Amino acid sequence: MGRATLAQELKKDISHHLLELYKWRRKYEDDNSYFCVEVPAASQQPPDEQALFPTFFRMSNLSCAYEIILYDAALIMLLGFGGSTIGPSFDVRMSEYPNPHATRRGPLFLPGEAQHPRAVAIELCKIAEYCLCAHPNSAGLWLISPLKVAYLSFPPASREAKWLSSRMAAIADLSGFEIGRHQDRQPPIGSGGKKQGGLSSHVAVVD
Repeated sequence: MGRATLAQELKKDISHHLLELYKWRRKYEDDNSYFCVEVPAASQQPPDEQALFPTFFRMSNLSCAYEIILYDAALIMLLGFGGSTIGPSFDVRMSEYPNPHATRRGPLFLPGEAQHPRAVAIELCKIAEYCLCAHPNSAGLWLISPLKVAYLSFPPASREAKWLSSRMAAIADLSGFEIGRHQDRQPPIGSGGKKQGGLSSHVAVVD
């Protein structure tokens, strides 16, 4: 199998998985009666701690938050892989596969709206902040993997990356689950093995 054929197969595989992920998200939006509201971070943040973002997303329950966070983590990886392997022609919206629009229930991204891994990672962080503040005894270990994925969307020296590292360290301190403590050893997805920060030069370095 030639290099061009392999590249074409990889493109088809990434696009297929992204389309399936979008289908799941549309169905989730239509089938679930959850709610999500954007609220000022000051309403939940300790007075001596500066919030990463001015607002965060309050979900109707922890289960819904968990499901959307896992979706966001998978989307971050697919957008990163697509940007780094397919390049600027990567169709994030999957416009050649028309699907009915989901009914919007709140401020979260619907399928195809988030163009870059960084935007999805910010959404993930704002939901994770709700989980850690509103459910400190329930949220924790299950957040480790999604937080690690989100970390790869930001330069290591950024405020977002430092916030994610601090949250992973706090979870490790509380749970004793040391493997959850962030170690910056692996290169970012889509970086070609170079520790530059961000998922892909095509899709992640966006202001």
